[in-house]
This record gives sequence, C-alpha cells and structure tokens, in this order.
Amino acid sequence: MSPVQGPRLGPIVAIGFCSQIYISMTANSPGVFAPVVAPALGVSPQALGLFYWIFGLAAMLATLTASGVIRRFGGARLLQGVGLGMAASLVIAASGSGWMIAASAIVMGAVVGPHVSAIMHLLARAAPMHRLGLLASLAQAGGAIGVGAAGIVIPRLILCIGWQGTLLVLSLFGLVLAALIQPLRRPLDNDRQADHAVSVRPRALIQPLLLALRNRVLREIMITAFALSMLFQSLVGFMVSYLNLELGFSLVIAGLALTASQVASLLARVFLGWLADRLRDPFIVLSVLGFVAVATGICMALMEGDWPVWAICTVAATYGVTSSGWVGTCFGAMAAYTSKEHVASATSSLQIIMLLGGMVGPLIFAGLVLLTREYSVTYALFSLLGIMVGWRMMRLRRRLARERRSMSS
Repeated sequence: MSPVQGPRLGPIVAIGFCSQIYISMTANSPGVFAPVVAPALGVSPQALGLFYWIFGLAAMLATLTASGVIRRFGGARLLQGVGLGMAASLVIAASGSGWMIAASAIVMGAVVGPHVSAIMHLLARAAPMHRLGLLASLAQAGGAIGVGAAGIVIPRLILCIGWQGTLLVLSLFGLVLAALIQPLRRPLDNDRQADHAVSVRPRALIQPLLLALRNRVLREIMITAFALSMLFQSLVGFMVSYLNLELGFSLVIAGLALTASQVASLLARVFLGWLADRLRDPFIVLSVLGFVAVATGICMALMEGDWPVWAICTVAATYGVTSSGWVGTCFGAMAAYTSKEHVASATSSLQIIMLLGGMVGPLIFAGLVLLTREYSVTYALFSLLGIMVGWRMMRLRRRLARERRSMSS
C-alpha cells in the first residue's frame, strides 16, 4: 500500500487561523455579554463562573474522544462540526432562558473541546517539527483576533440589535466556516480510517491522558498550561465586568481594552512561538512569561476609574501578553516532545488540562470577588500563579540540560 500523501501546509494554517478566530470570538464572548445578560436574567455577573464550569466540563468530556473522532472522520471534518455546533449553541442561548443558556454552554463546550487537537493533528502531518512552535502560534493567533473582535464587535452589535439578535448574527459565521472547509476536506482528511470505532469506554478514553501525565516533560507542560489557563480566563471572563462594574468605564471602553489585550496577545503568540523555535527551548520562554505575569497582574489591580483610556488599554495589553500569549508555545512544546502519530492524543491531553484550568479559574476568581468584594484584589492574588509557572519551567529546563550533558559525556 502506498503511503498517504501529507496535506499542503498553507490551507491547514489558514483553516486553523480562521476557525480560531470564530471559535475564540464566540467561546469567550460570555465575558462581554455578562454585564448586559446577567441583569436581564436577574442574576449576578459572577454567575459567569458557573457558565464556564458547565462549558469546561462538557469540553473536557468531548476532548477525551478527540483522538478517536479525528482518526475516524478526520481533522477537517471535526472542524466543520465545530462551526455547525457553535452556531447551534448560539441559537439556543438566544432563546433568553437561563436554562437554555446553560444548555448552550453544554453544546458549546462539547464542540469547542476537541478543536485544537484537530488543528494540531493537521499541522503535525504537514509541518517540519522544528517549525511547529511558530506554526502552532500562527494558528493560535487567530484566537487572539477572535477575542479582540469580540471586544470591538459585540458591544456595538448589542447596542444596535440587542444581545439576542447579536447571538443570532454570530451563529451565521459558524455556517460560513463549515462551508469554507468543505472544498478542502477530502485532501486534508486523506489519512482518516473510516472503519475505526470510536471507543467510549472510560478506560480507553482516559488512557492518552494518563500516558501523558506519566511523561515528566509533558506533565510539567500541562501543569504550566493549567495555571496559565486560569490567568487567561481572568482576562477574557472578567476584564469587561471589572472595568464596567467596578471602575465605571462604559461597555464600549471596556470592550476596547479587551481588544487591546488581544492585539498584544496576537503579536506575542507569533513572536513567542518564533522565539521558542529559534532558541529550541520553549521552557525558558514560558518561565520568563510566568514571572512577568506577576507584574502585569499587579498593574491590573492598581488601575483606577479616573485613568485615561490609553493607560487602561496599555495595562490591558501587557496583561494580554502574559495571560494569553503562551498558548501556541505550549502546544508547540507538547507536539515537539511527542511522536507525530501521537500528537492528536498528546494535544488532547493538554487541552483537557487547559479546560480544567478554564473551569476552576472562573469559579475561584468569582469566589474571591465575592469574598473580597473587589476585582482589583482578586487580580493581584491571581497574578501569584505566575511565580509557580516561572519556577517550574526553570526547574524543568535545568533538569533537561543536566540530562543532555550526562548523555553527551
């Protein structure tokens, strides 16, 4: 049997980039909707933590099946399903019922969970391993654009057509995404195994995660991603509420600050991915990022309601670099320390841990806000996660360096 020809790299990067824009814009939009939707439903904006918990649980369970689903249907087909599923979840949320919004969190989480594994699977088939960090960061940069677009587009749409109409408009882009992928689906999924049975047995589902956790390097990457995911959710989930409800800025200005954070994150993701490949050392990049996150989190806590807009956006941008610029570097490191045939399962494991951080982070953040009655104090406390990240990555780097020296001697 002749070997399966690898797909072309250009379409994969384009699909990954575009899908990340849409998925991130919609999956992270609850933080923008919260100040408007929560009063309409008669709940506190801190209930957003519960939405993300439901979303994260559904996403984790779905991600457990990612490797098998990709093997049977292909990465491109899975991304088409993500577009259609996101559209469905937004239509469900537009009903205006609290219970239906909870149901939309389940649907959204189930389709979002496996999408990064699909992108990384396609990239690993076409990209040289020494460029995987940069290419993963380029694809992940679409996520920063998506969150930034949410900060610009969604507040204005809400003011023009209301929050329910905005959800329906956003759902249309999911249909467009699925349609755009269709002409490319056959060559991209030419490695799929149509007769492969997707196992739903618990032991089979968690086996890739257990294998990854037994590997010291992969385990450290996942611990780092867990902590940084908590920081990321404090950015996309609560920044708008912090600026709007505690500091008194308008929803448009709060959205502008969120956009500034994502523009900076976009540039940081690409640069840090390139730097990690250039240095051939993603761990020093992640270590420095962790220590800098402490300073940027404290700057977030020190913001005041009388600050000029440019100062608010500058601080938000620096926080965006540290809390969101790391994603592609982590996925690139995970893939680089895994064989090509196991990239989908390894990145699925990383995605599960990131989703767990995305679940735990908002609950802890919301709980601290209720306890301290201040977003600012909570941002300062959350910034301490950066110390753990910086220390663990520096320690891992030193261990790997010692092992390389001992092997060469």
